[in-house]
Amino acid sequence: MLMVPYLEAEVLFRTMTDRATCVKKAHTYYLEYLKLMNHYNLLEKPLQVKVWKELYKQHRIRLNPGVVDQDEEEESKDDAGSTQHPMVLLAQQMNDRDSKIANFRLKKAIEANLDRLRNYQDEEMKREFYLTQLKLSIMNCFEQLRLSTMEQDMH
Repeated sequence: MLMVPYLEAEVLFRTMTDRATCVKKAHTYYLEYLKLMNHYNLLEKPLQVKVWKELYKQHRIRLNPGVVDQDEEEESKDDAGSTQHPMVLLAQQMNDRDSKIANFRLKKAIEANLDRLRNYQDEEMKREFYLTQLKLSIMNCFEQLRLSTMEQDMH
């Protein structure tokens, strides 16, 4: 049940009819999925949480370009005289080549672990199987968000 928003987003992202609308909806579902994973403390802190919050903020700005809420006003006051926070810069560097290679290797390791756990024997292995499945979906979700953002920018 936890993966329903993710699976809905996957289906929408693969739909080719009315592509722009489907990509926007998929993007929203991916963000909601990450919000749910954050609620259950399944996002790796602090990097994944920071990236998710930044993507969510960009999504809100894209949907309501002229609206600024109180959180953004406070952040702009805090950041007014200084450069960007190092964690934000680190989150932006996820598009870096080395990061992509590291993420690819981590994804392959998680997939291999998932294959190993697929024939679980006891409750502990079953739990580890499902947690590993969630970690893989979170990684895929960040990748799909990056792709959907690029596609939305083209429209």
